[in-house]
Amino acid sequence: MKAVRSLCLYAAVAWGAAPTQLAIQSALLHQYDDGPPLASDQAFTPADTVYLSFEVAGFQKAEKPAYAGAHLSLTWSAEAVDPSGIAIAPPGSGKVDTDITAEDKHWLPKIRWSVVVPQSAPSGTYHLKITVHDELAKTETAGDVPFQVRGRDVAPSDALVIRNLNFYASDDARKPLETPAYRPGETVFVRFDITGYKFAAGNEFQVSYGIQAILPSGKVGLNQADAATLSDKTFYPRRYAPGEFSLPLPANVPKGKHTIVITANDKVGGQTAEARAEFSVE
Repeated sequence: MKAVRSLCLYAAVAWGAAPTQLAIQSALLHQYDDGPPLASDQAFTPADTVYLSFEVAGFQKAEKPAYAGAHLSLTWSAEAVDPSGIAIAPPGSGKVDTDITAEDKHWLPKIRWSVVVPQSAPSGTYHLKITVHDELAKTETAGDVPFQVRGRDVAPSDALVIRNLNFYASDDARKPLETPAYRPGETVFVRFDITGYKFAAGNEFQVSYGIQAILPSGKVGLNQADAATLSDKTFYPRRYAPGEFSLPLPANVPKGKHTIVITANDKVGGQTAEARAEFSVE
């Protein structure tokens, strides 16, 4: 008995019919903090914030004789991973260390956490992995909350490659032109993705690209060897880098088939890739 008293001033308290084992319950996803719960098939998109809330039951309460109350002490951690099990953001953690009164015997601690879906997140089922530890009972429990992401999927590559090179009717057009054809005086809008580049420490990448426009005669009408540089350093690896540019056509532009040539350079991995696409001036 002496040894027990020397541990702390607390003793276990039994308050009504409560779960006897530590448990995570009422785990819900929300579109905003404390918003209504979302349906299980609700899909998030890149840059969305996923809000999680859950309650903890079955924790041990310890009596505090000084004021006829009790004490609880919980720690928790949470991690969000993509369909491949790769963490999409730094993990979260926290502690619930508080006193409660007899009137609060049915009260359960509610924990909230949020995570942002990365910009280049692929589609699939993601998971929020939760762990709760009861510091008094020295017990632990874990939970898994899946959620869906509907991302923009760019096929991966082991080597540098330019994908999805398409022409558009305007700067804000969502769908590419099925038949890329323009008139003199109009503007050609081009978008593409660069992937397969290598990463430096901290998921840092750096790629550049050059642009050539070849006239129907075969003569080079535009040559920008270093048109733009794309770089980033993120917690979650950015698996593709989107590029875009516009090309105003002069009123006297030759009619016929024109060719766009894009050359990408991976400055970390020392790779080069090229892609070509044609559009017509009518």
